[in-house]
Amino acid sequence: MPALYREKIVSAFRDNAIKSVLLIDDHYLPYQGIGQSYINTKNELGELISAPAEEQETIEQLKLKLTAIRNIVNRSSSELMSSETAGQFVDFFHTKKLICDVENQTNNLDIDKIRKSDLIVLDYHLKAATEHNPAEHSLNLISELSRSKHMNVVVVFTAEDLKDVWREIAATLRGAHIGNVDAFFNNDERLIDSWNDFYGDWNNEWDQFYNANIEAEYLKAELNIEVTTNEFQVICEGNGYEKPEAEHVKWLLEKSVIKFNKNSKPLSNVDVHGKKNLWLQAGAVFIVLCEKERPAGEDRVLRDTTPEEVWGQIERALVDWYPSFQGDRMSVYILTT
Repeated sequence: MPALYREKIVSAFRDNAIKSVLLIDDHYLPYQGIGQSYINTKNELGELISAPAEEQETIEQLKLKLTAIRNIVNRSSSELMSSETAGQFVDFFHTKKLICDVENQTNNLDIDKIRKSDLIVLDYHLKAATEHNPAEHSLNLISELSRSKHMNVVVVFTAEDLKDVWREIAATLRGAHIGNVDAFFNNDERLIDSWNDFYGDWNNEWDQFYNANIEAEYLKAELNIEVTTNEFQVICEGNGYEKPEAEHVKWLLEKSVIKFNKNSKPLSNVDVHGKKNLWLQAGAVFIVLCEKERPAGEDRVLRDTTPEEVWGQIERALVDWYPSFQGDRMSVYILTT
């Protein structure tokens, strides 16, 4: 890519387009929250330490008390570290003369408020990791933003494997068939009967045939179904199995990606584009994936990702996207506002 065009992309989609930033993280505490957290921690520790000991306090009881103290300290430390990190991001964006706000009330996000922010730095797990579907709130938010009239750049900030995060976001934006095999085949008895007769053989071969590239192409609606069907038919026929039809292969594909559709979104009419582990674009939202920690030094010890590195990740994603300045809804929107 010519350097001039690269600069034009970054300028149009990041430097000149982003005027406001919103950080969304349930662990962030504003200054008054930090003070309250300190008071709560002090009170909880005081209650544990000052509690009258039983005459015959067992080792197990002492272990439980020490565990409780450790959990309180760890929680308080985590809250403080998250707040410090958020503070670094706020300072960074302020040096770039950008409006920056922080949202930590994540159970009931105000979509209209969020839409007005050009850049959203989003913690992927807005629910505790121990809860079911901890990414539920963030996935719902991304889905909503894809249907917005306002262009949003979303940096998904995560400690999870970027490969899994990419698949979950892509599957949420695309949606999936919600229903059984009969409905998928439109109650076509011939297709249903052959599926019921041979799906065991096909499933076994599919596990060997299916790969990450097929998965990504299917999620982006870029997979050539005819070619994929022909290739899979050759494998099945070579092993003495009945050849599946294209609709059977589509159902195998659907079954393979539906597990990533964590919020059970139905099929959408939004086109999903992207590069694995780096970015996704759907409707009016451009999503950049960024890990919370990165290896540093010769020993590759993990350290926190800096705001400067997040800003650079946006540039890398935009350049890789290589948007057109004509005919693309997002490009036209940014360049005309």
